[in-house]
Amino acid sequence: MLIRKFYKNFTVTCIINHFIYPFHEAIRYIQFGFLTNVESLFFPFWLLSTFTRFAFYFYISSLLFGTIFKIRQFEYIIPTLATVTVLLGSIPETPTFSIFYLRVALLHTATPIFLLLPFLLWVLAKLKGDVKPEKTKTS
Repeated sequence: MLIRKFYKNFTVTCIINHFIYPFHEAIRYIQFGFLTNVESLFFPFWLLSTFTRFAFYFYISSLLFGTIFKIRQFEYIIPTLATVTVLLGSIPETPTFSIFYLRVALLHTATPIFLLLPFLLWVLAKLKGDVKPEKTKTS
């Protein structure tokens, strides 16, 4: 009975509202007797893992940026990179709903580019002289 109630409530709301994080929504329905807000037990672990993951991403990104532009002390780039990331991340209003519109726009603009790009690269390689005629094997 409990599983049926959970399935009915959770799956219908996930389908209707297009939840991106269904695991976080599923935890909200779990109760252990007097303990009703079980998601607060997972929050510190989620916060720690998120901080560690983003610190690793920022370090790798600054390392790549420093390598590309030959910057020896690339650690000083991390705060600037974090600021730019936060500013770029705050541009869309709500990513949950705007991502569906951006997907359609991206599909309409990227499809012709991906179809024409190989031919464009082939023509540029021909003009540059990188493509040489294939020699036929005679026996």
